[in-house]
Parts: sequence; C-alpha cells; structure tokens
Amino acid sequence: SGNALIALALDGRHAQLTVQAGLDERNGLSVSARLSPVTPAELATVIPSLAPLAVLNAPVRFTTHLQLGPVFALQRLWVEADAGAGEVSIGGGHVPIAGGGLELGAEGGSPLLRQIGLRQIELQQIVLRLAGPDGKAGPVLTGQATSARDANGAWQGKFSVAANAVPMGDLTRYWPPDIARGGRAWVTENITAGTAEKAEISLGFALAP
Repeated sequence: SGNALIALALDGRHAQLTVQAGLDERNGLSVSARLSPVTPAELATVIPSLAPLAVLNAPVRFTTHLQLGPVFALQRLWVEADAGAGEVSIGGGHVPIAGGGLELGAEGGSPLLRQIGLRQIELQQIVLRLAGPDGKAGPVLTGQATSARDANGAWQGKFSVAANAVPMGDLTRYWPPDIARGGRAWVTENITAGTAEKAEISLGFALAP
C-alpha cells in the first residue's frame, strides 16, 4: 500500500491530487484518488479536449475509487463529484445553481490494459440544487440512470429526471431560452403564478456497438 500527494498547476490554476493504493492477493489492486476543487469551465479554456466541460462554471471536488482484479481486470469503478455554487451554461442561457452532486458506479470484467471492458454503468444519483432569486433556495433537480451492455456489445438503459417545487413565476430563470422555445414562450406567458410541485421525465435508450 502507499500514498501520494501530487500538486497540479495549469495556466495559473492549482489543485491537489491525493492517491491511495493497496494490493492484496484476495481483492487485487484498489486505488482511491481525491482531487481538490477545480472549475471545469476554466479547465476547458486551456485544454481544448475538455471543451464539453465548459457548460459547468462552478467548483467541483472529485473522488474516484477503482478496484482491479487478476490480470488488471476492471471489477468496479466509483466516481463521486460535489459541486459548489455557480452556473450551468446550456441552451443559450445561464442557469444559476447553489450546488449539486453526482454518484456514478461501473462494473467491468475485461483486462484493463487491453480495453476498459465495462459491462454495466449506473448513475445512482445526480442532484442539482438551483439558486433562487435574492439568495433564496430554488428547485431541486434529481436524476438516475442505468445501462448495461448485452452479448452483442449494444448498450441499453433508461434515464429519469425529476424537479420539485418549481415557482412558475421564476420559470424563465431556470428554463434556457433555446430549449423548446415555443413551449417556453407559451408557458411563461400564460402561467405566471403557482408552483409545479413535481415533474418527472423517464426515457429509454439503446446504443449500437
């Protein structure tokens, strides 16, 4: 077993990566890594390959656990992320958030040195706490997803997202202007009071190999 503390610096931005590793005959190799808060949108400005992360302008702390079996077969991967206050840039708008979190688990079985070999991925929970006006608490979005790979290598799964206690008078604050423009215009013009106690959407998906 061993520990390492790595100081990271990139274009004037600093972070610390803490790594712990252990090896035993029964459980194989286990690795845990913790990254001090970084802002994905800032990283995207200096690393072009991270451009998709530009949507999130908020500090995020990451924790990852990796379990490898014999011949470096990936047995389990676990990722946790905790975000602070900031904003999400999507659909031509900027949605203010008070914070959020994510828990993602994956299971595998193929040797990691040949391929990742994931068999199942589960987004156990994603939580996004929206920031209300004048420092008040806003609605909370929650989501879950599961997916598994069949014998032919195709991925199938389902995803669900729910929102609770959405004040209709503040809907323009949370509904980006370029997402379903027609629906947004009608709803925000015709429903200006009240609270949507709960809304939920569930979708299934399939991805060919």
